[in-house]
Amino acid sequence: MPTKKAPAGSQAATPKAQSGKGAASGKAAPPSTGGKKPNALQKPLQPSKELAAVVGTEPLPRGEVVSKVWAYIKQHQLQNPENRREILADDKLEAVFGAKKVTMFEMNKHLARHLKYGRSGSRRRQGQPNTVVRWAAARRNRSVLRTAGGALD
Repeated sequence: MPTKKAPAGSQAATPKAQSGKGAASGKAAPPSTGGKKPNALQKPLQPSKELAAVVGTEPLPRGEVVSKVWAYIKQHQLQNPENRREILADDKLEAVFGAKKVTMFEMNKHLARHLKYGRSGSRRRQGQPNTVVRWAAARRNRSVLRTAGGALD
């Protein structure tokens, strides 16, 4: 049975526009930050001197630090060939990990001890005690006044 041709100006002759994800290029565009603050995993952290020997001295986000440590481990073949979950630390990594052998699951715990917020990314303003310290100091002052026989106003 012969097929019928659609008239030249009809919709059937034009291809359908793609809808949904990645209509233009097939890939979704990376999300833009739009001026938002980076989250905790994206904030640059200052590595300690021991960790800087492995990843460099410039501040890096936590994910990049872990990636660079893994690159160092693979480059120097520091994974245990019998149990790939174990890392056999060389001198530089032993200073970071505090042990000659650690598992990959313990690695992030050891790395966290060597990452600090830099001057610009500090959590608290310098010289400002946190709320718990202020509360405890106020409570001590009240108890001192009570024991001295003074009245609280």
